Amino acid sequence: MFNKFTPLEDGELKNKINAFAEKVNFPLSRIDVMDGSRRSSKSNAYFSGLGKNKRIALFDTLIEKHSVEELVSIIAHEVGHYKKHHNVKGIVWGVVQMGFLFFFLSFFLENDLLFSAFKMENLSVYASLLFFSILYSPIDLTMSFFGNYISRIHEYEADYFAKISIGTEIHLVEGLKKLTVTNLGNLNPHPFTVMLSYSHPPVLERIYYLEEAIEIYRHILQVEPYHPAVLQLIDEVISSYEKALIITPDNAVIHCNLGVAHQELGKLDEAVASHHKALAINSDYADAYTNLGDALLKLGQYKEGLKFTRKGKGVIEFGNDKSRHFQILMEQD
Repeated sequence: MFNKFTPLEDGELKNKINAFAEKVNFPLSRIDVMDGSRRSSKSNAYFSGLGKNKRIALFDTLIEKHSVEELVSIIAHEVGHYKKHHNVKGIVWGVVQMGFLFFFLSFFLENDLLFSAFKMENLSVYASLLFFSILYSPIDLTMSFFGNYISRIHEYEADYFAKISIGTEIHLVEGLKKLTVTNLGNLNPHPFTVMLSYSHPPVLERIYYLEEAIEIYRHILQVEPYHPAVLQLIDEVISSYEKALIITPDNAVIHCNLGVAHQELGKLDEAVASHHKALAINSDYADAYTNLGDALLKLGQYKEGLKFTRKGKGVIEFGNDKSRHFQILMEQD
């Protein structure tokens, strides 16, 4: 009604979106471009529809400011919400909230004790609704804490789905940076503000989670080496990387990430092979040198391990600490 939707033109973007949808078995029926620039410079993407008639809508501002790989990663995030049934869970939570609302409302309508407390002699539906709107606010605020907390968890889950289905977090991280700059997002909100009103985690927290997911698993396995849930998650990661390599076999990042996942399961020979493949594609890949060196050291090949570790330290890499991400975002702004 308020925006114009036009079908996405044939080309690389449309082909890659359709290929991704087919890969993850997402029932995509059409891809539209929305003229969001008419009212705002903000960027966004969403999908709608029921059953097998799913439609993806991309803001024109989003297409203008992001690369094809970043756009596919952003769409992968949205598909992650569908795959993890977040929309269904959101509807259920909304029904529960409405149930509580009407349940409490029933106690307020023409309640003699309530009207006596406010020194009112005549009962009135209108006054009952006014009292309810005032007194229900603390309950609604409390429920919003829980709702926002669940929503932030869903965002992390969708981010992680995008990472393992694409095979790397790099493009999604870059997309999140640009979206934050374009939408004037707060980089370091106070934790209480996040708890109170944020349905999405702060962007730096999302980037940290995306880049450190395997590291988090590693720390858990150091405490409990055979933690079944973590081992299952790493198996799922390996499976996703292997599927991604069928489509993009020359992606050095996916080979390197696959090697790291193999290392966490103690499959050192497979890890060495994956890191060698990554270096054959990109001989300047610092993480591949470092991880290959680590795997060789664990295999007892100390001379070779130290050689590759030193090479990794000698290559200039981006790094993944929060302060660096903050600096990059400020430079883009």
